[in-house]
Amino acid sequence: MKKNERYVRICAALLCAVLCLSVNVAPAMAAKVTQADIDALKGNAASLDKKQKEIQGKLNSLKNDKAAAVQKKTLLDDQIANTNAKISNTEAQISDYNALISQAETELADAQQREEAQYELFCKRVREMEERGTISYWSVLFKANSFSDLLGSLDFINEVMDYDRRVIQDLQTLQAEIAEKKAGLEANKAALEAAKAELETQKKQLSAQRDEANKLVKEIDNNAAEYQATLKEAVDPALLQQALDAARPLAEYYFCHVVWEKREAHLEPNTAPCRVRQGSTQPKIPEETNDYLFSLGCEGNTVYLDWFHFLADGRGGSPFFTLLLKLYCNLRSNAGFVCEPLASDPPYDVEQLLARYPESQVANNMQKDVLQIHEGTPHFQRLRLDRQSLVDLAQKEGVKPFSALMGLTCQAAQRYLEKNDLVYSYAADTRAALGVPHALYNCIASFQLSLQLEPQARLHSFAKRLDHEIRESLTPERRLFRMTEQMGWVYQVFRQKAALKIKKRVFQMGEYISGFPADFWVSYIGSPLLPHSPELEAYLTDFQTWVLPDGASLAMEVTSLHGVLTCCIENKVDKPGYLEALRDVMEQEGIRVLEAVHIS
Repeated sequence: MKKNERYVRICAALLCAVLCLSVNVAPAMAAKVTQADIDALKGNAASLDKKQKEIQGKLNSLKNDKAAAVQKKTLLDDQIANTNAKISNTEAQISDYNALISQAETELADAQQREEAQYELFCKRVREMEERGTISYWSVLFKANSFSDLLGSLDFINEVMDYDRRVIQDLQTLQAEIAEKKAGLEANKAALEAAKAELETQKKQLSAQRDEANKLVKEIDNNAAEYQATLKEAVDPALLQQALDAARPLAEYYFCHVVWEKREAHLEPNTAPCRVRQGSTQPKIPEETNDYLFSLGCEGNTVYLDWFHFLADGRGGSPFFTLLLKLYCNLRSNAGFVCEPLASDPPYDVEQLLARYPESQVANNMQKDVLQIHEGTPHFQRLRLDRQSLVDLAQKEGVKPFSALMGLTCQAAQRYLEKNDLVYSYAADTRAALGVPHALYNCIASFQLSLQLEPQARLHSFAKRLDHEIRESLTPERRLFRMTEQMGWVYQVFRQKAALKIKKRVFQMGEYISGFPADFWVSYIGSPLLPHSPELEAYLTDFQTWVLPDGASLAMEVTSLHGVLTCCIENKVDKPGYLEALRDVMEQEGIRVLEAVHIS
């Protein structure tokens, strides 16, 4: 296998995205004059304030990004709708406060009338007793006809006095209630004034927001025709060249070439012109690329990026291609994408890995049998799957989606290769385990596992077993160990005092024997953009990744875009039927197949 000479091709098609705008109108609120309803309105207002801050945070994150103008307009519409809801809430509180104030005034007037009436009654009764002389204790004593009559008269006097005291207490209580009502009335008035002031402020904010939203809409409408027309047209090679030139100072790592010396090779900056190619033909790298290890080209509405696996793996190539697309969209559509420099982490320490895992260099038995793989002329197929149907199947089986995909591929390989004992391979990123999360260079560890299947096996019969083995191999410790196995051999060859041509040959032989060959391998890239950008993704209609099946009879690279899994297959087995086997297995297991085609 010549892994250091593996070509990687990715191609992406551009389109015009159609975005829909919507405004949610808050429902009218029915006012009810209770303090509980006012408290509920205040709670709702607090919730609206929180939502307002969340929307403003999203708007701040979209600042200076014209490509997100439509999204910005949608967020402003949401903010306006939310402000309208807050205004309605405040108006409802004002209405309730007015009702409570009116009630308080009515109760206050009633209390005052009751106080006046009770006081008038008290005074009237006292005047009558004074006029009749019934209030004199002596008169009561001497007018009594008997002792029992005397006691009865005294009881009557006590009752009158008790009643007088109760009337006085009621009057005092009523006066306290009136004072409390007055205080509440004043507080309600103050709250009403504050609510009015807040309402006016919100109206001003709403007006400013609406002006900003209308300005954005007007700008979008004015540029809509030009925006859509440019994206529907073919890729402009001149603008793509400008994007490539602009990427050089931002991504210096990729603009290099290999310097071949007598006993070693290393990368150095390449100052030669880097030209955009026109057409879909894959160039010879580096012979036809001015000694660069990548090539950028276009044809129709498709952009092609080819590179040596020696330069970067898929994870290391994605930031570069994402940067190129951003720069091009900025030039072509005035998208306003922020294009930050791509800085790579320094190399990891191979000697430190070898010291940590010395057994990695004796674990490979160089005398073991080597799997014989097919080496026919590669032919190409493309399979597109509904991503959600794969996720649903994985959840049903209780496994990872990648494990489900690998299991389905094993089923197809069993039928196509007519063998029940399979050897499959897959790659895993080791950047996090190595402590170099931003490395642009190759950090892929290749794992080889075997699987024994019953004839015509269904996924549920082996899915959990396969998933368990894959999960065990993908722990950080296993990734580091496997990386040490691979790079230890490279390091040992590099240290030899031999000509570079001999070193290359020894390295290729060792890599082939060390356990990499397999019946097939699967590489799942997932989202092709790094960092992931929904706004940039909206410019793409398709994304494909093609890699030669070095070290295996079959190879499949899988990318995910717009809910579709695109599987690019390269097959070196000299017999037909693999694509059909894949499709049959997918449909049998409930996967929705969107496309299955042979590529010329």
